Amino acid sequence: QVVFNKPAKMGAITLANVWPPPPRESIAVELLDAAVDALATNQIIAAPESPATELPLEVDKFLGSYFAEPYVAVELTRRGNFLRLEPGSTDTMRLHAPCDLAVRSAGEGLEIRIVDGRGAGEKLDFQIGPDDSVTEFVLGGFLYKKTG
Repeated sequence: QVVFNKPAKMGAITLANVWPPPPRESIAVELLDAAVDALATNQIIAAPESPATELPLEVDKFLGSYFAEPYVAVELTRRGNFLRLEPGSTDTMRLHAPCDLAVRSAGEGLEIRIVDGRGAGEKLDFQIGPDDSVTEFVLGGFLYKKTG
């Protein structure tokens, strides 16, 4: 997909080879909007921060087993002061794991992003249930449902 912002003299091109396919217009438009906003406010678009020296206790609710169709299993684990995304088993597709995760405060919650590997910079978009438990996250177009 190719989109342009004529007043800002900027454009964005996105290519995706993921299943399920992402919404058609949202990724390129969001990318371009972020670049225009960053330029307008003189912000530098930087790589994700390295993992915090001390993880907040709140990260514990994100830990556990997750599964995405058709057969992608991962484990979100804590290793000391780091979070890791590990393959769930040897007989599943390996898309994003293994990788390290960076955690930082964002508004009233936490932002968790991949630090290294094929998904570097991607954000894990978690959904929280009414009882404040994590139910799932979206990463790279895949919906990972919490299984344990």
